[in-house]
Amino acid sequence: MDYFERLKTQIRKSSASSSPMRSKADIDKAPVVSRAVAEQGKKPVTSEKHDLPHITIADIKPQDVRGFLRLQPDLTFSSCWQLTAQDKVQGPDYLGSILSGYWRAAGRDSENKALMRSRLETILVAALASKKRESASAYGSLHLQFEKNLSLPWSYQNRAYVLEGRTDYSLWYGGQKKETNLLFFCASRRGNIGRYQALSSMAMLHHARKRAGRNDTVVYGIVTDTDEWRFLCIDKQSRYSGCIMTWDKGQQVDIISTIYKILNHAAALAQALEAPSLTEYRSVEDSSGLEWSD
Repeated sequence: MDYFERLKTQIRKSSASSSPMRSKADIDKAPVVSRAVAEQGKKPVTSEKHDLPHITIADIKPQDVRGFLRLQPDLTFSSCWQLTAQDKVQGPDYLGSILSGYWRAAGRDSENKALMRSRLETILVAALASKKRESASAYGSLHLQFEKNLSLPWSYQNRAYVLEGRTDYSLWYGGQKKETNLLFFCASRRGNIGRYQALSSMAMLHHARKRAGRNDTVVYGIVTDTDEWRFLCIDKQSRYSGCIMTWDKGQQVDIISTIYKILNHAAALAQALEAPSLTEYRSVEDSSGLEWSD
């Protein structure tokens, strides 16, 4: 009996004493935040959500990810990973010397998540700072957030759940209106790239953006141990694709250039988000039921 069958059995046993579960149509409806609540900076409490069974993305088996999260593989090599000559750029000059210092100071035998995260943060901050120096107006609102949990009401086989995911880093854009379309994940150890868990968290954000009616629902993900870099993408048709690059095999320029390309996409979304609009703005969170927490 797989995980979801066991979960459904537990639900049936407790259904007599628990409140009825919501239908898929109910789940897809956004929780509406009143103006008074918004002004007080509080979120409404959705009691039904607390009554639903919770599933963490770590509990979803790799072979179940596609069906459970309504994804399809992109069977053609996605154009989002193709770098033109114009796309290929060198990273900041100082980045190479800083990263080589990590090897000399710690040595390759001391690989652990703390060291990998330190190197990853160096690369991310250097790339983002470089873009901000290039154009403060275009990239000024882009910023990193660290160690965020996310949850989303979900339905599968006519059952309602709450999905729970986690990301080590996320790239946010916008001033007063803040949104994200890029999640980063650091491997727990060298060679241990948890791409399916990353894809699951990305799918949560992708479907939340779709529920919110965003024109651009593309979501990117990066999973890395700072040597192997696995870039992931879910397009507007819920198709996923990816590519792998290796830092120590001379692909540093391609890695940095791909990060820059994703930052360019976020900058374009930021400009569209802040542009004047005749319709009242509703956040992805308010429109989809997506919640973030530290």
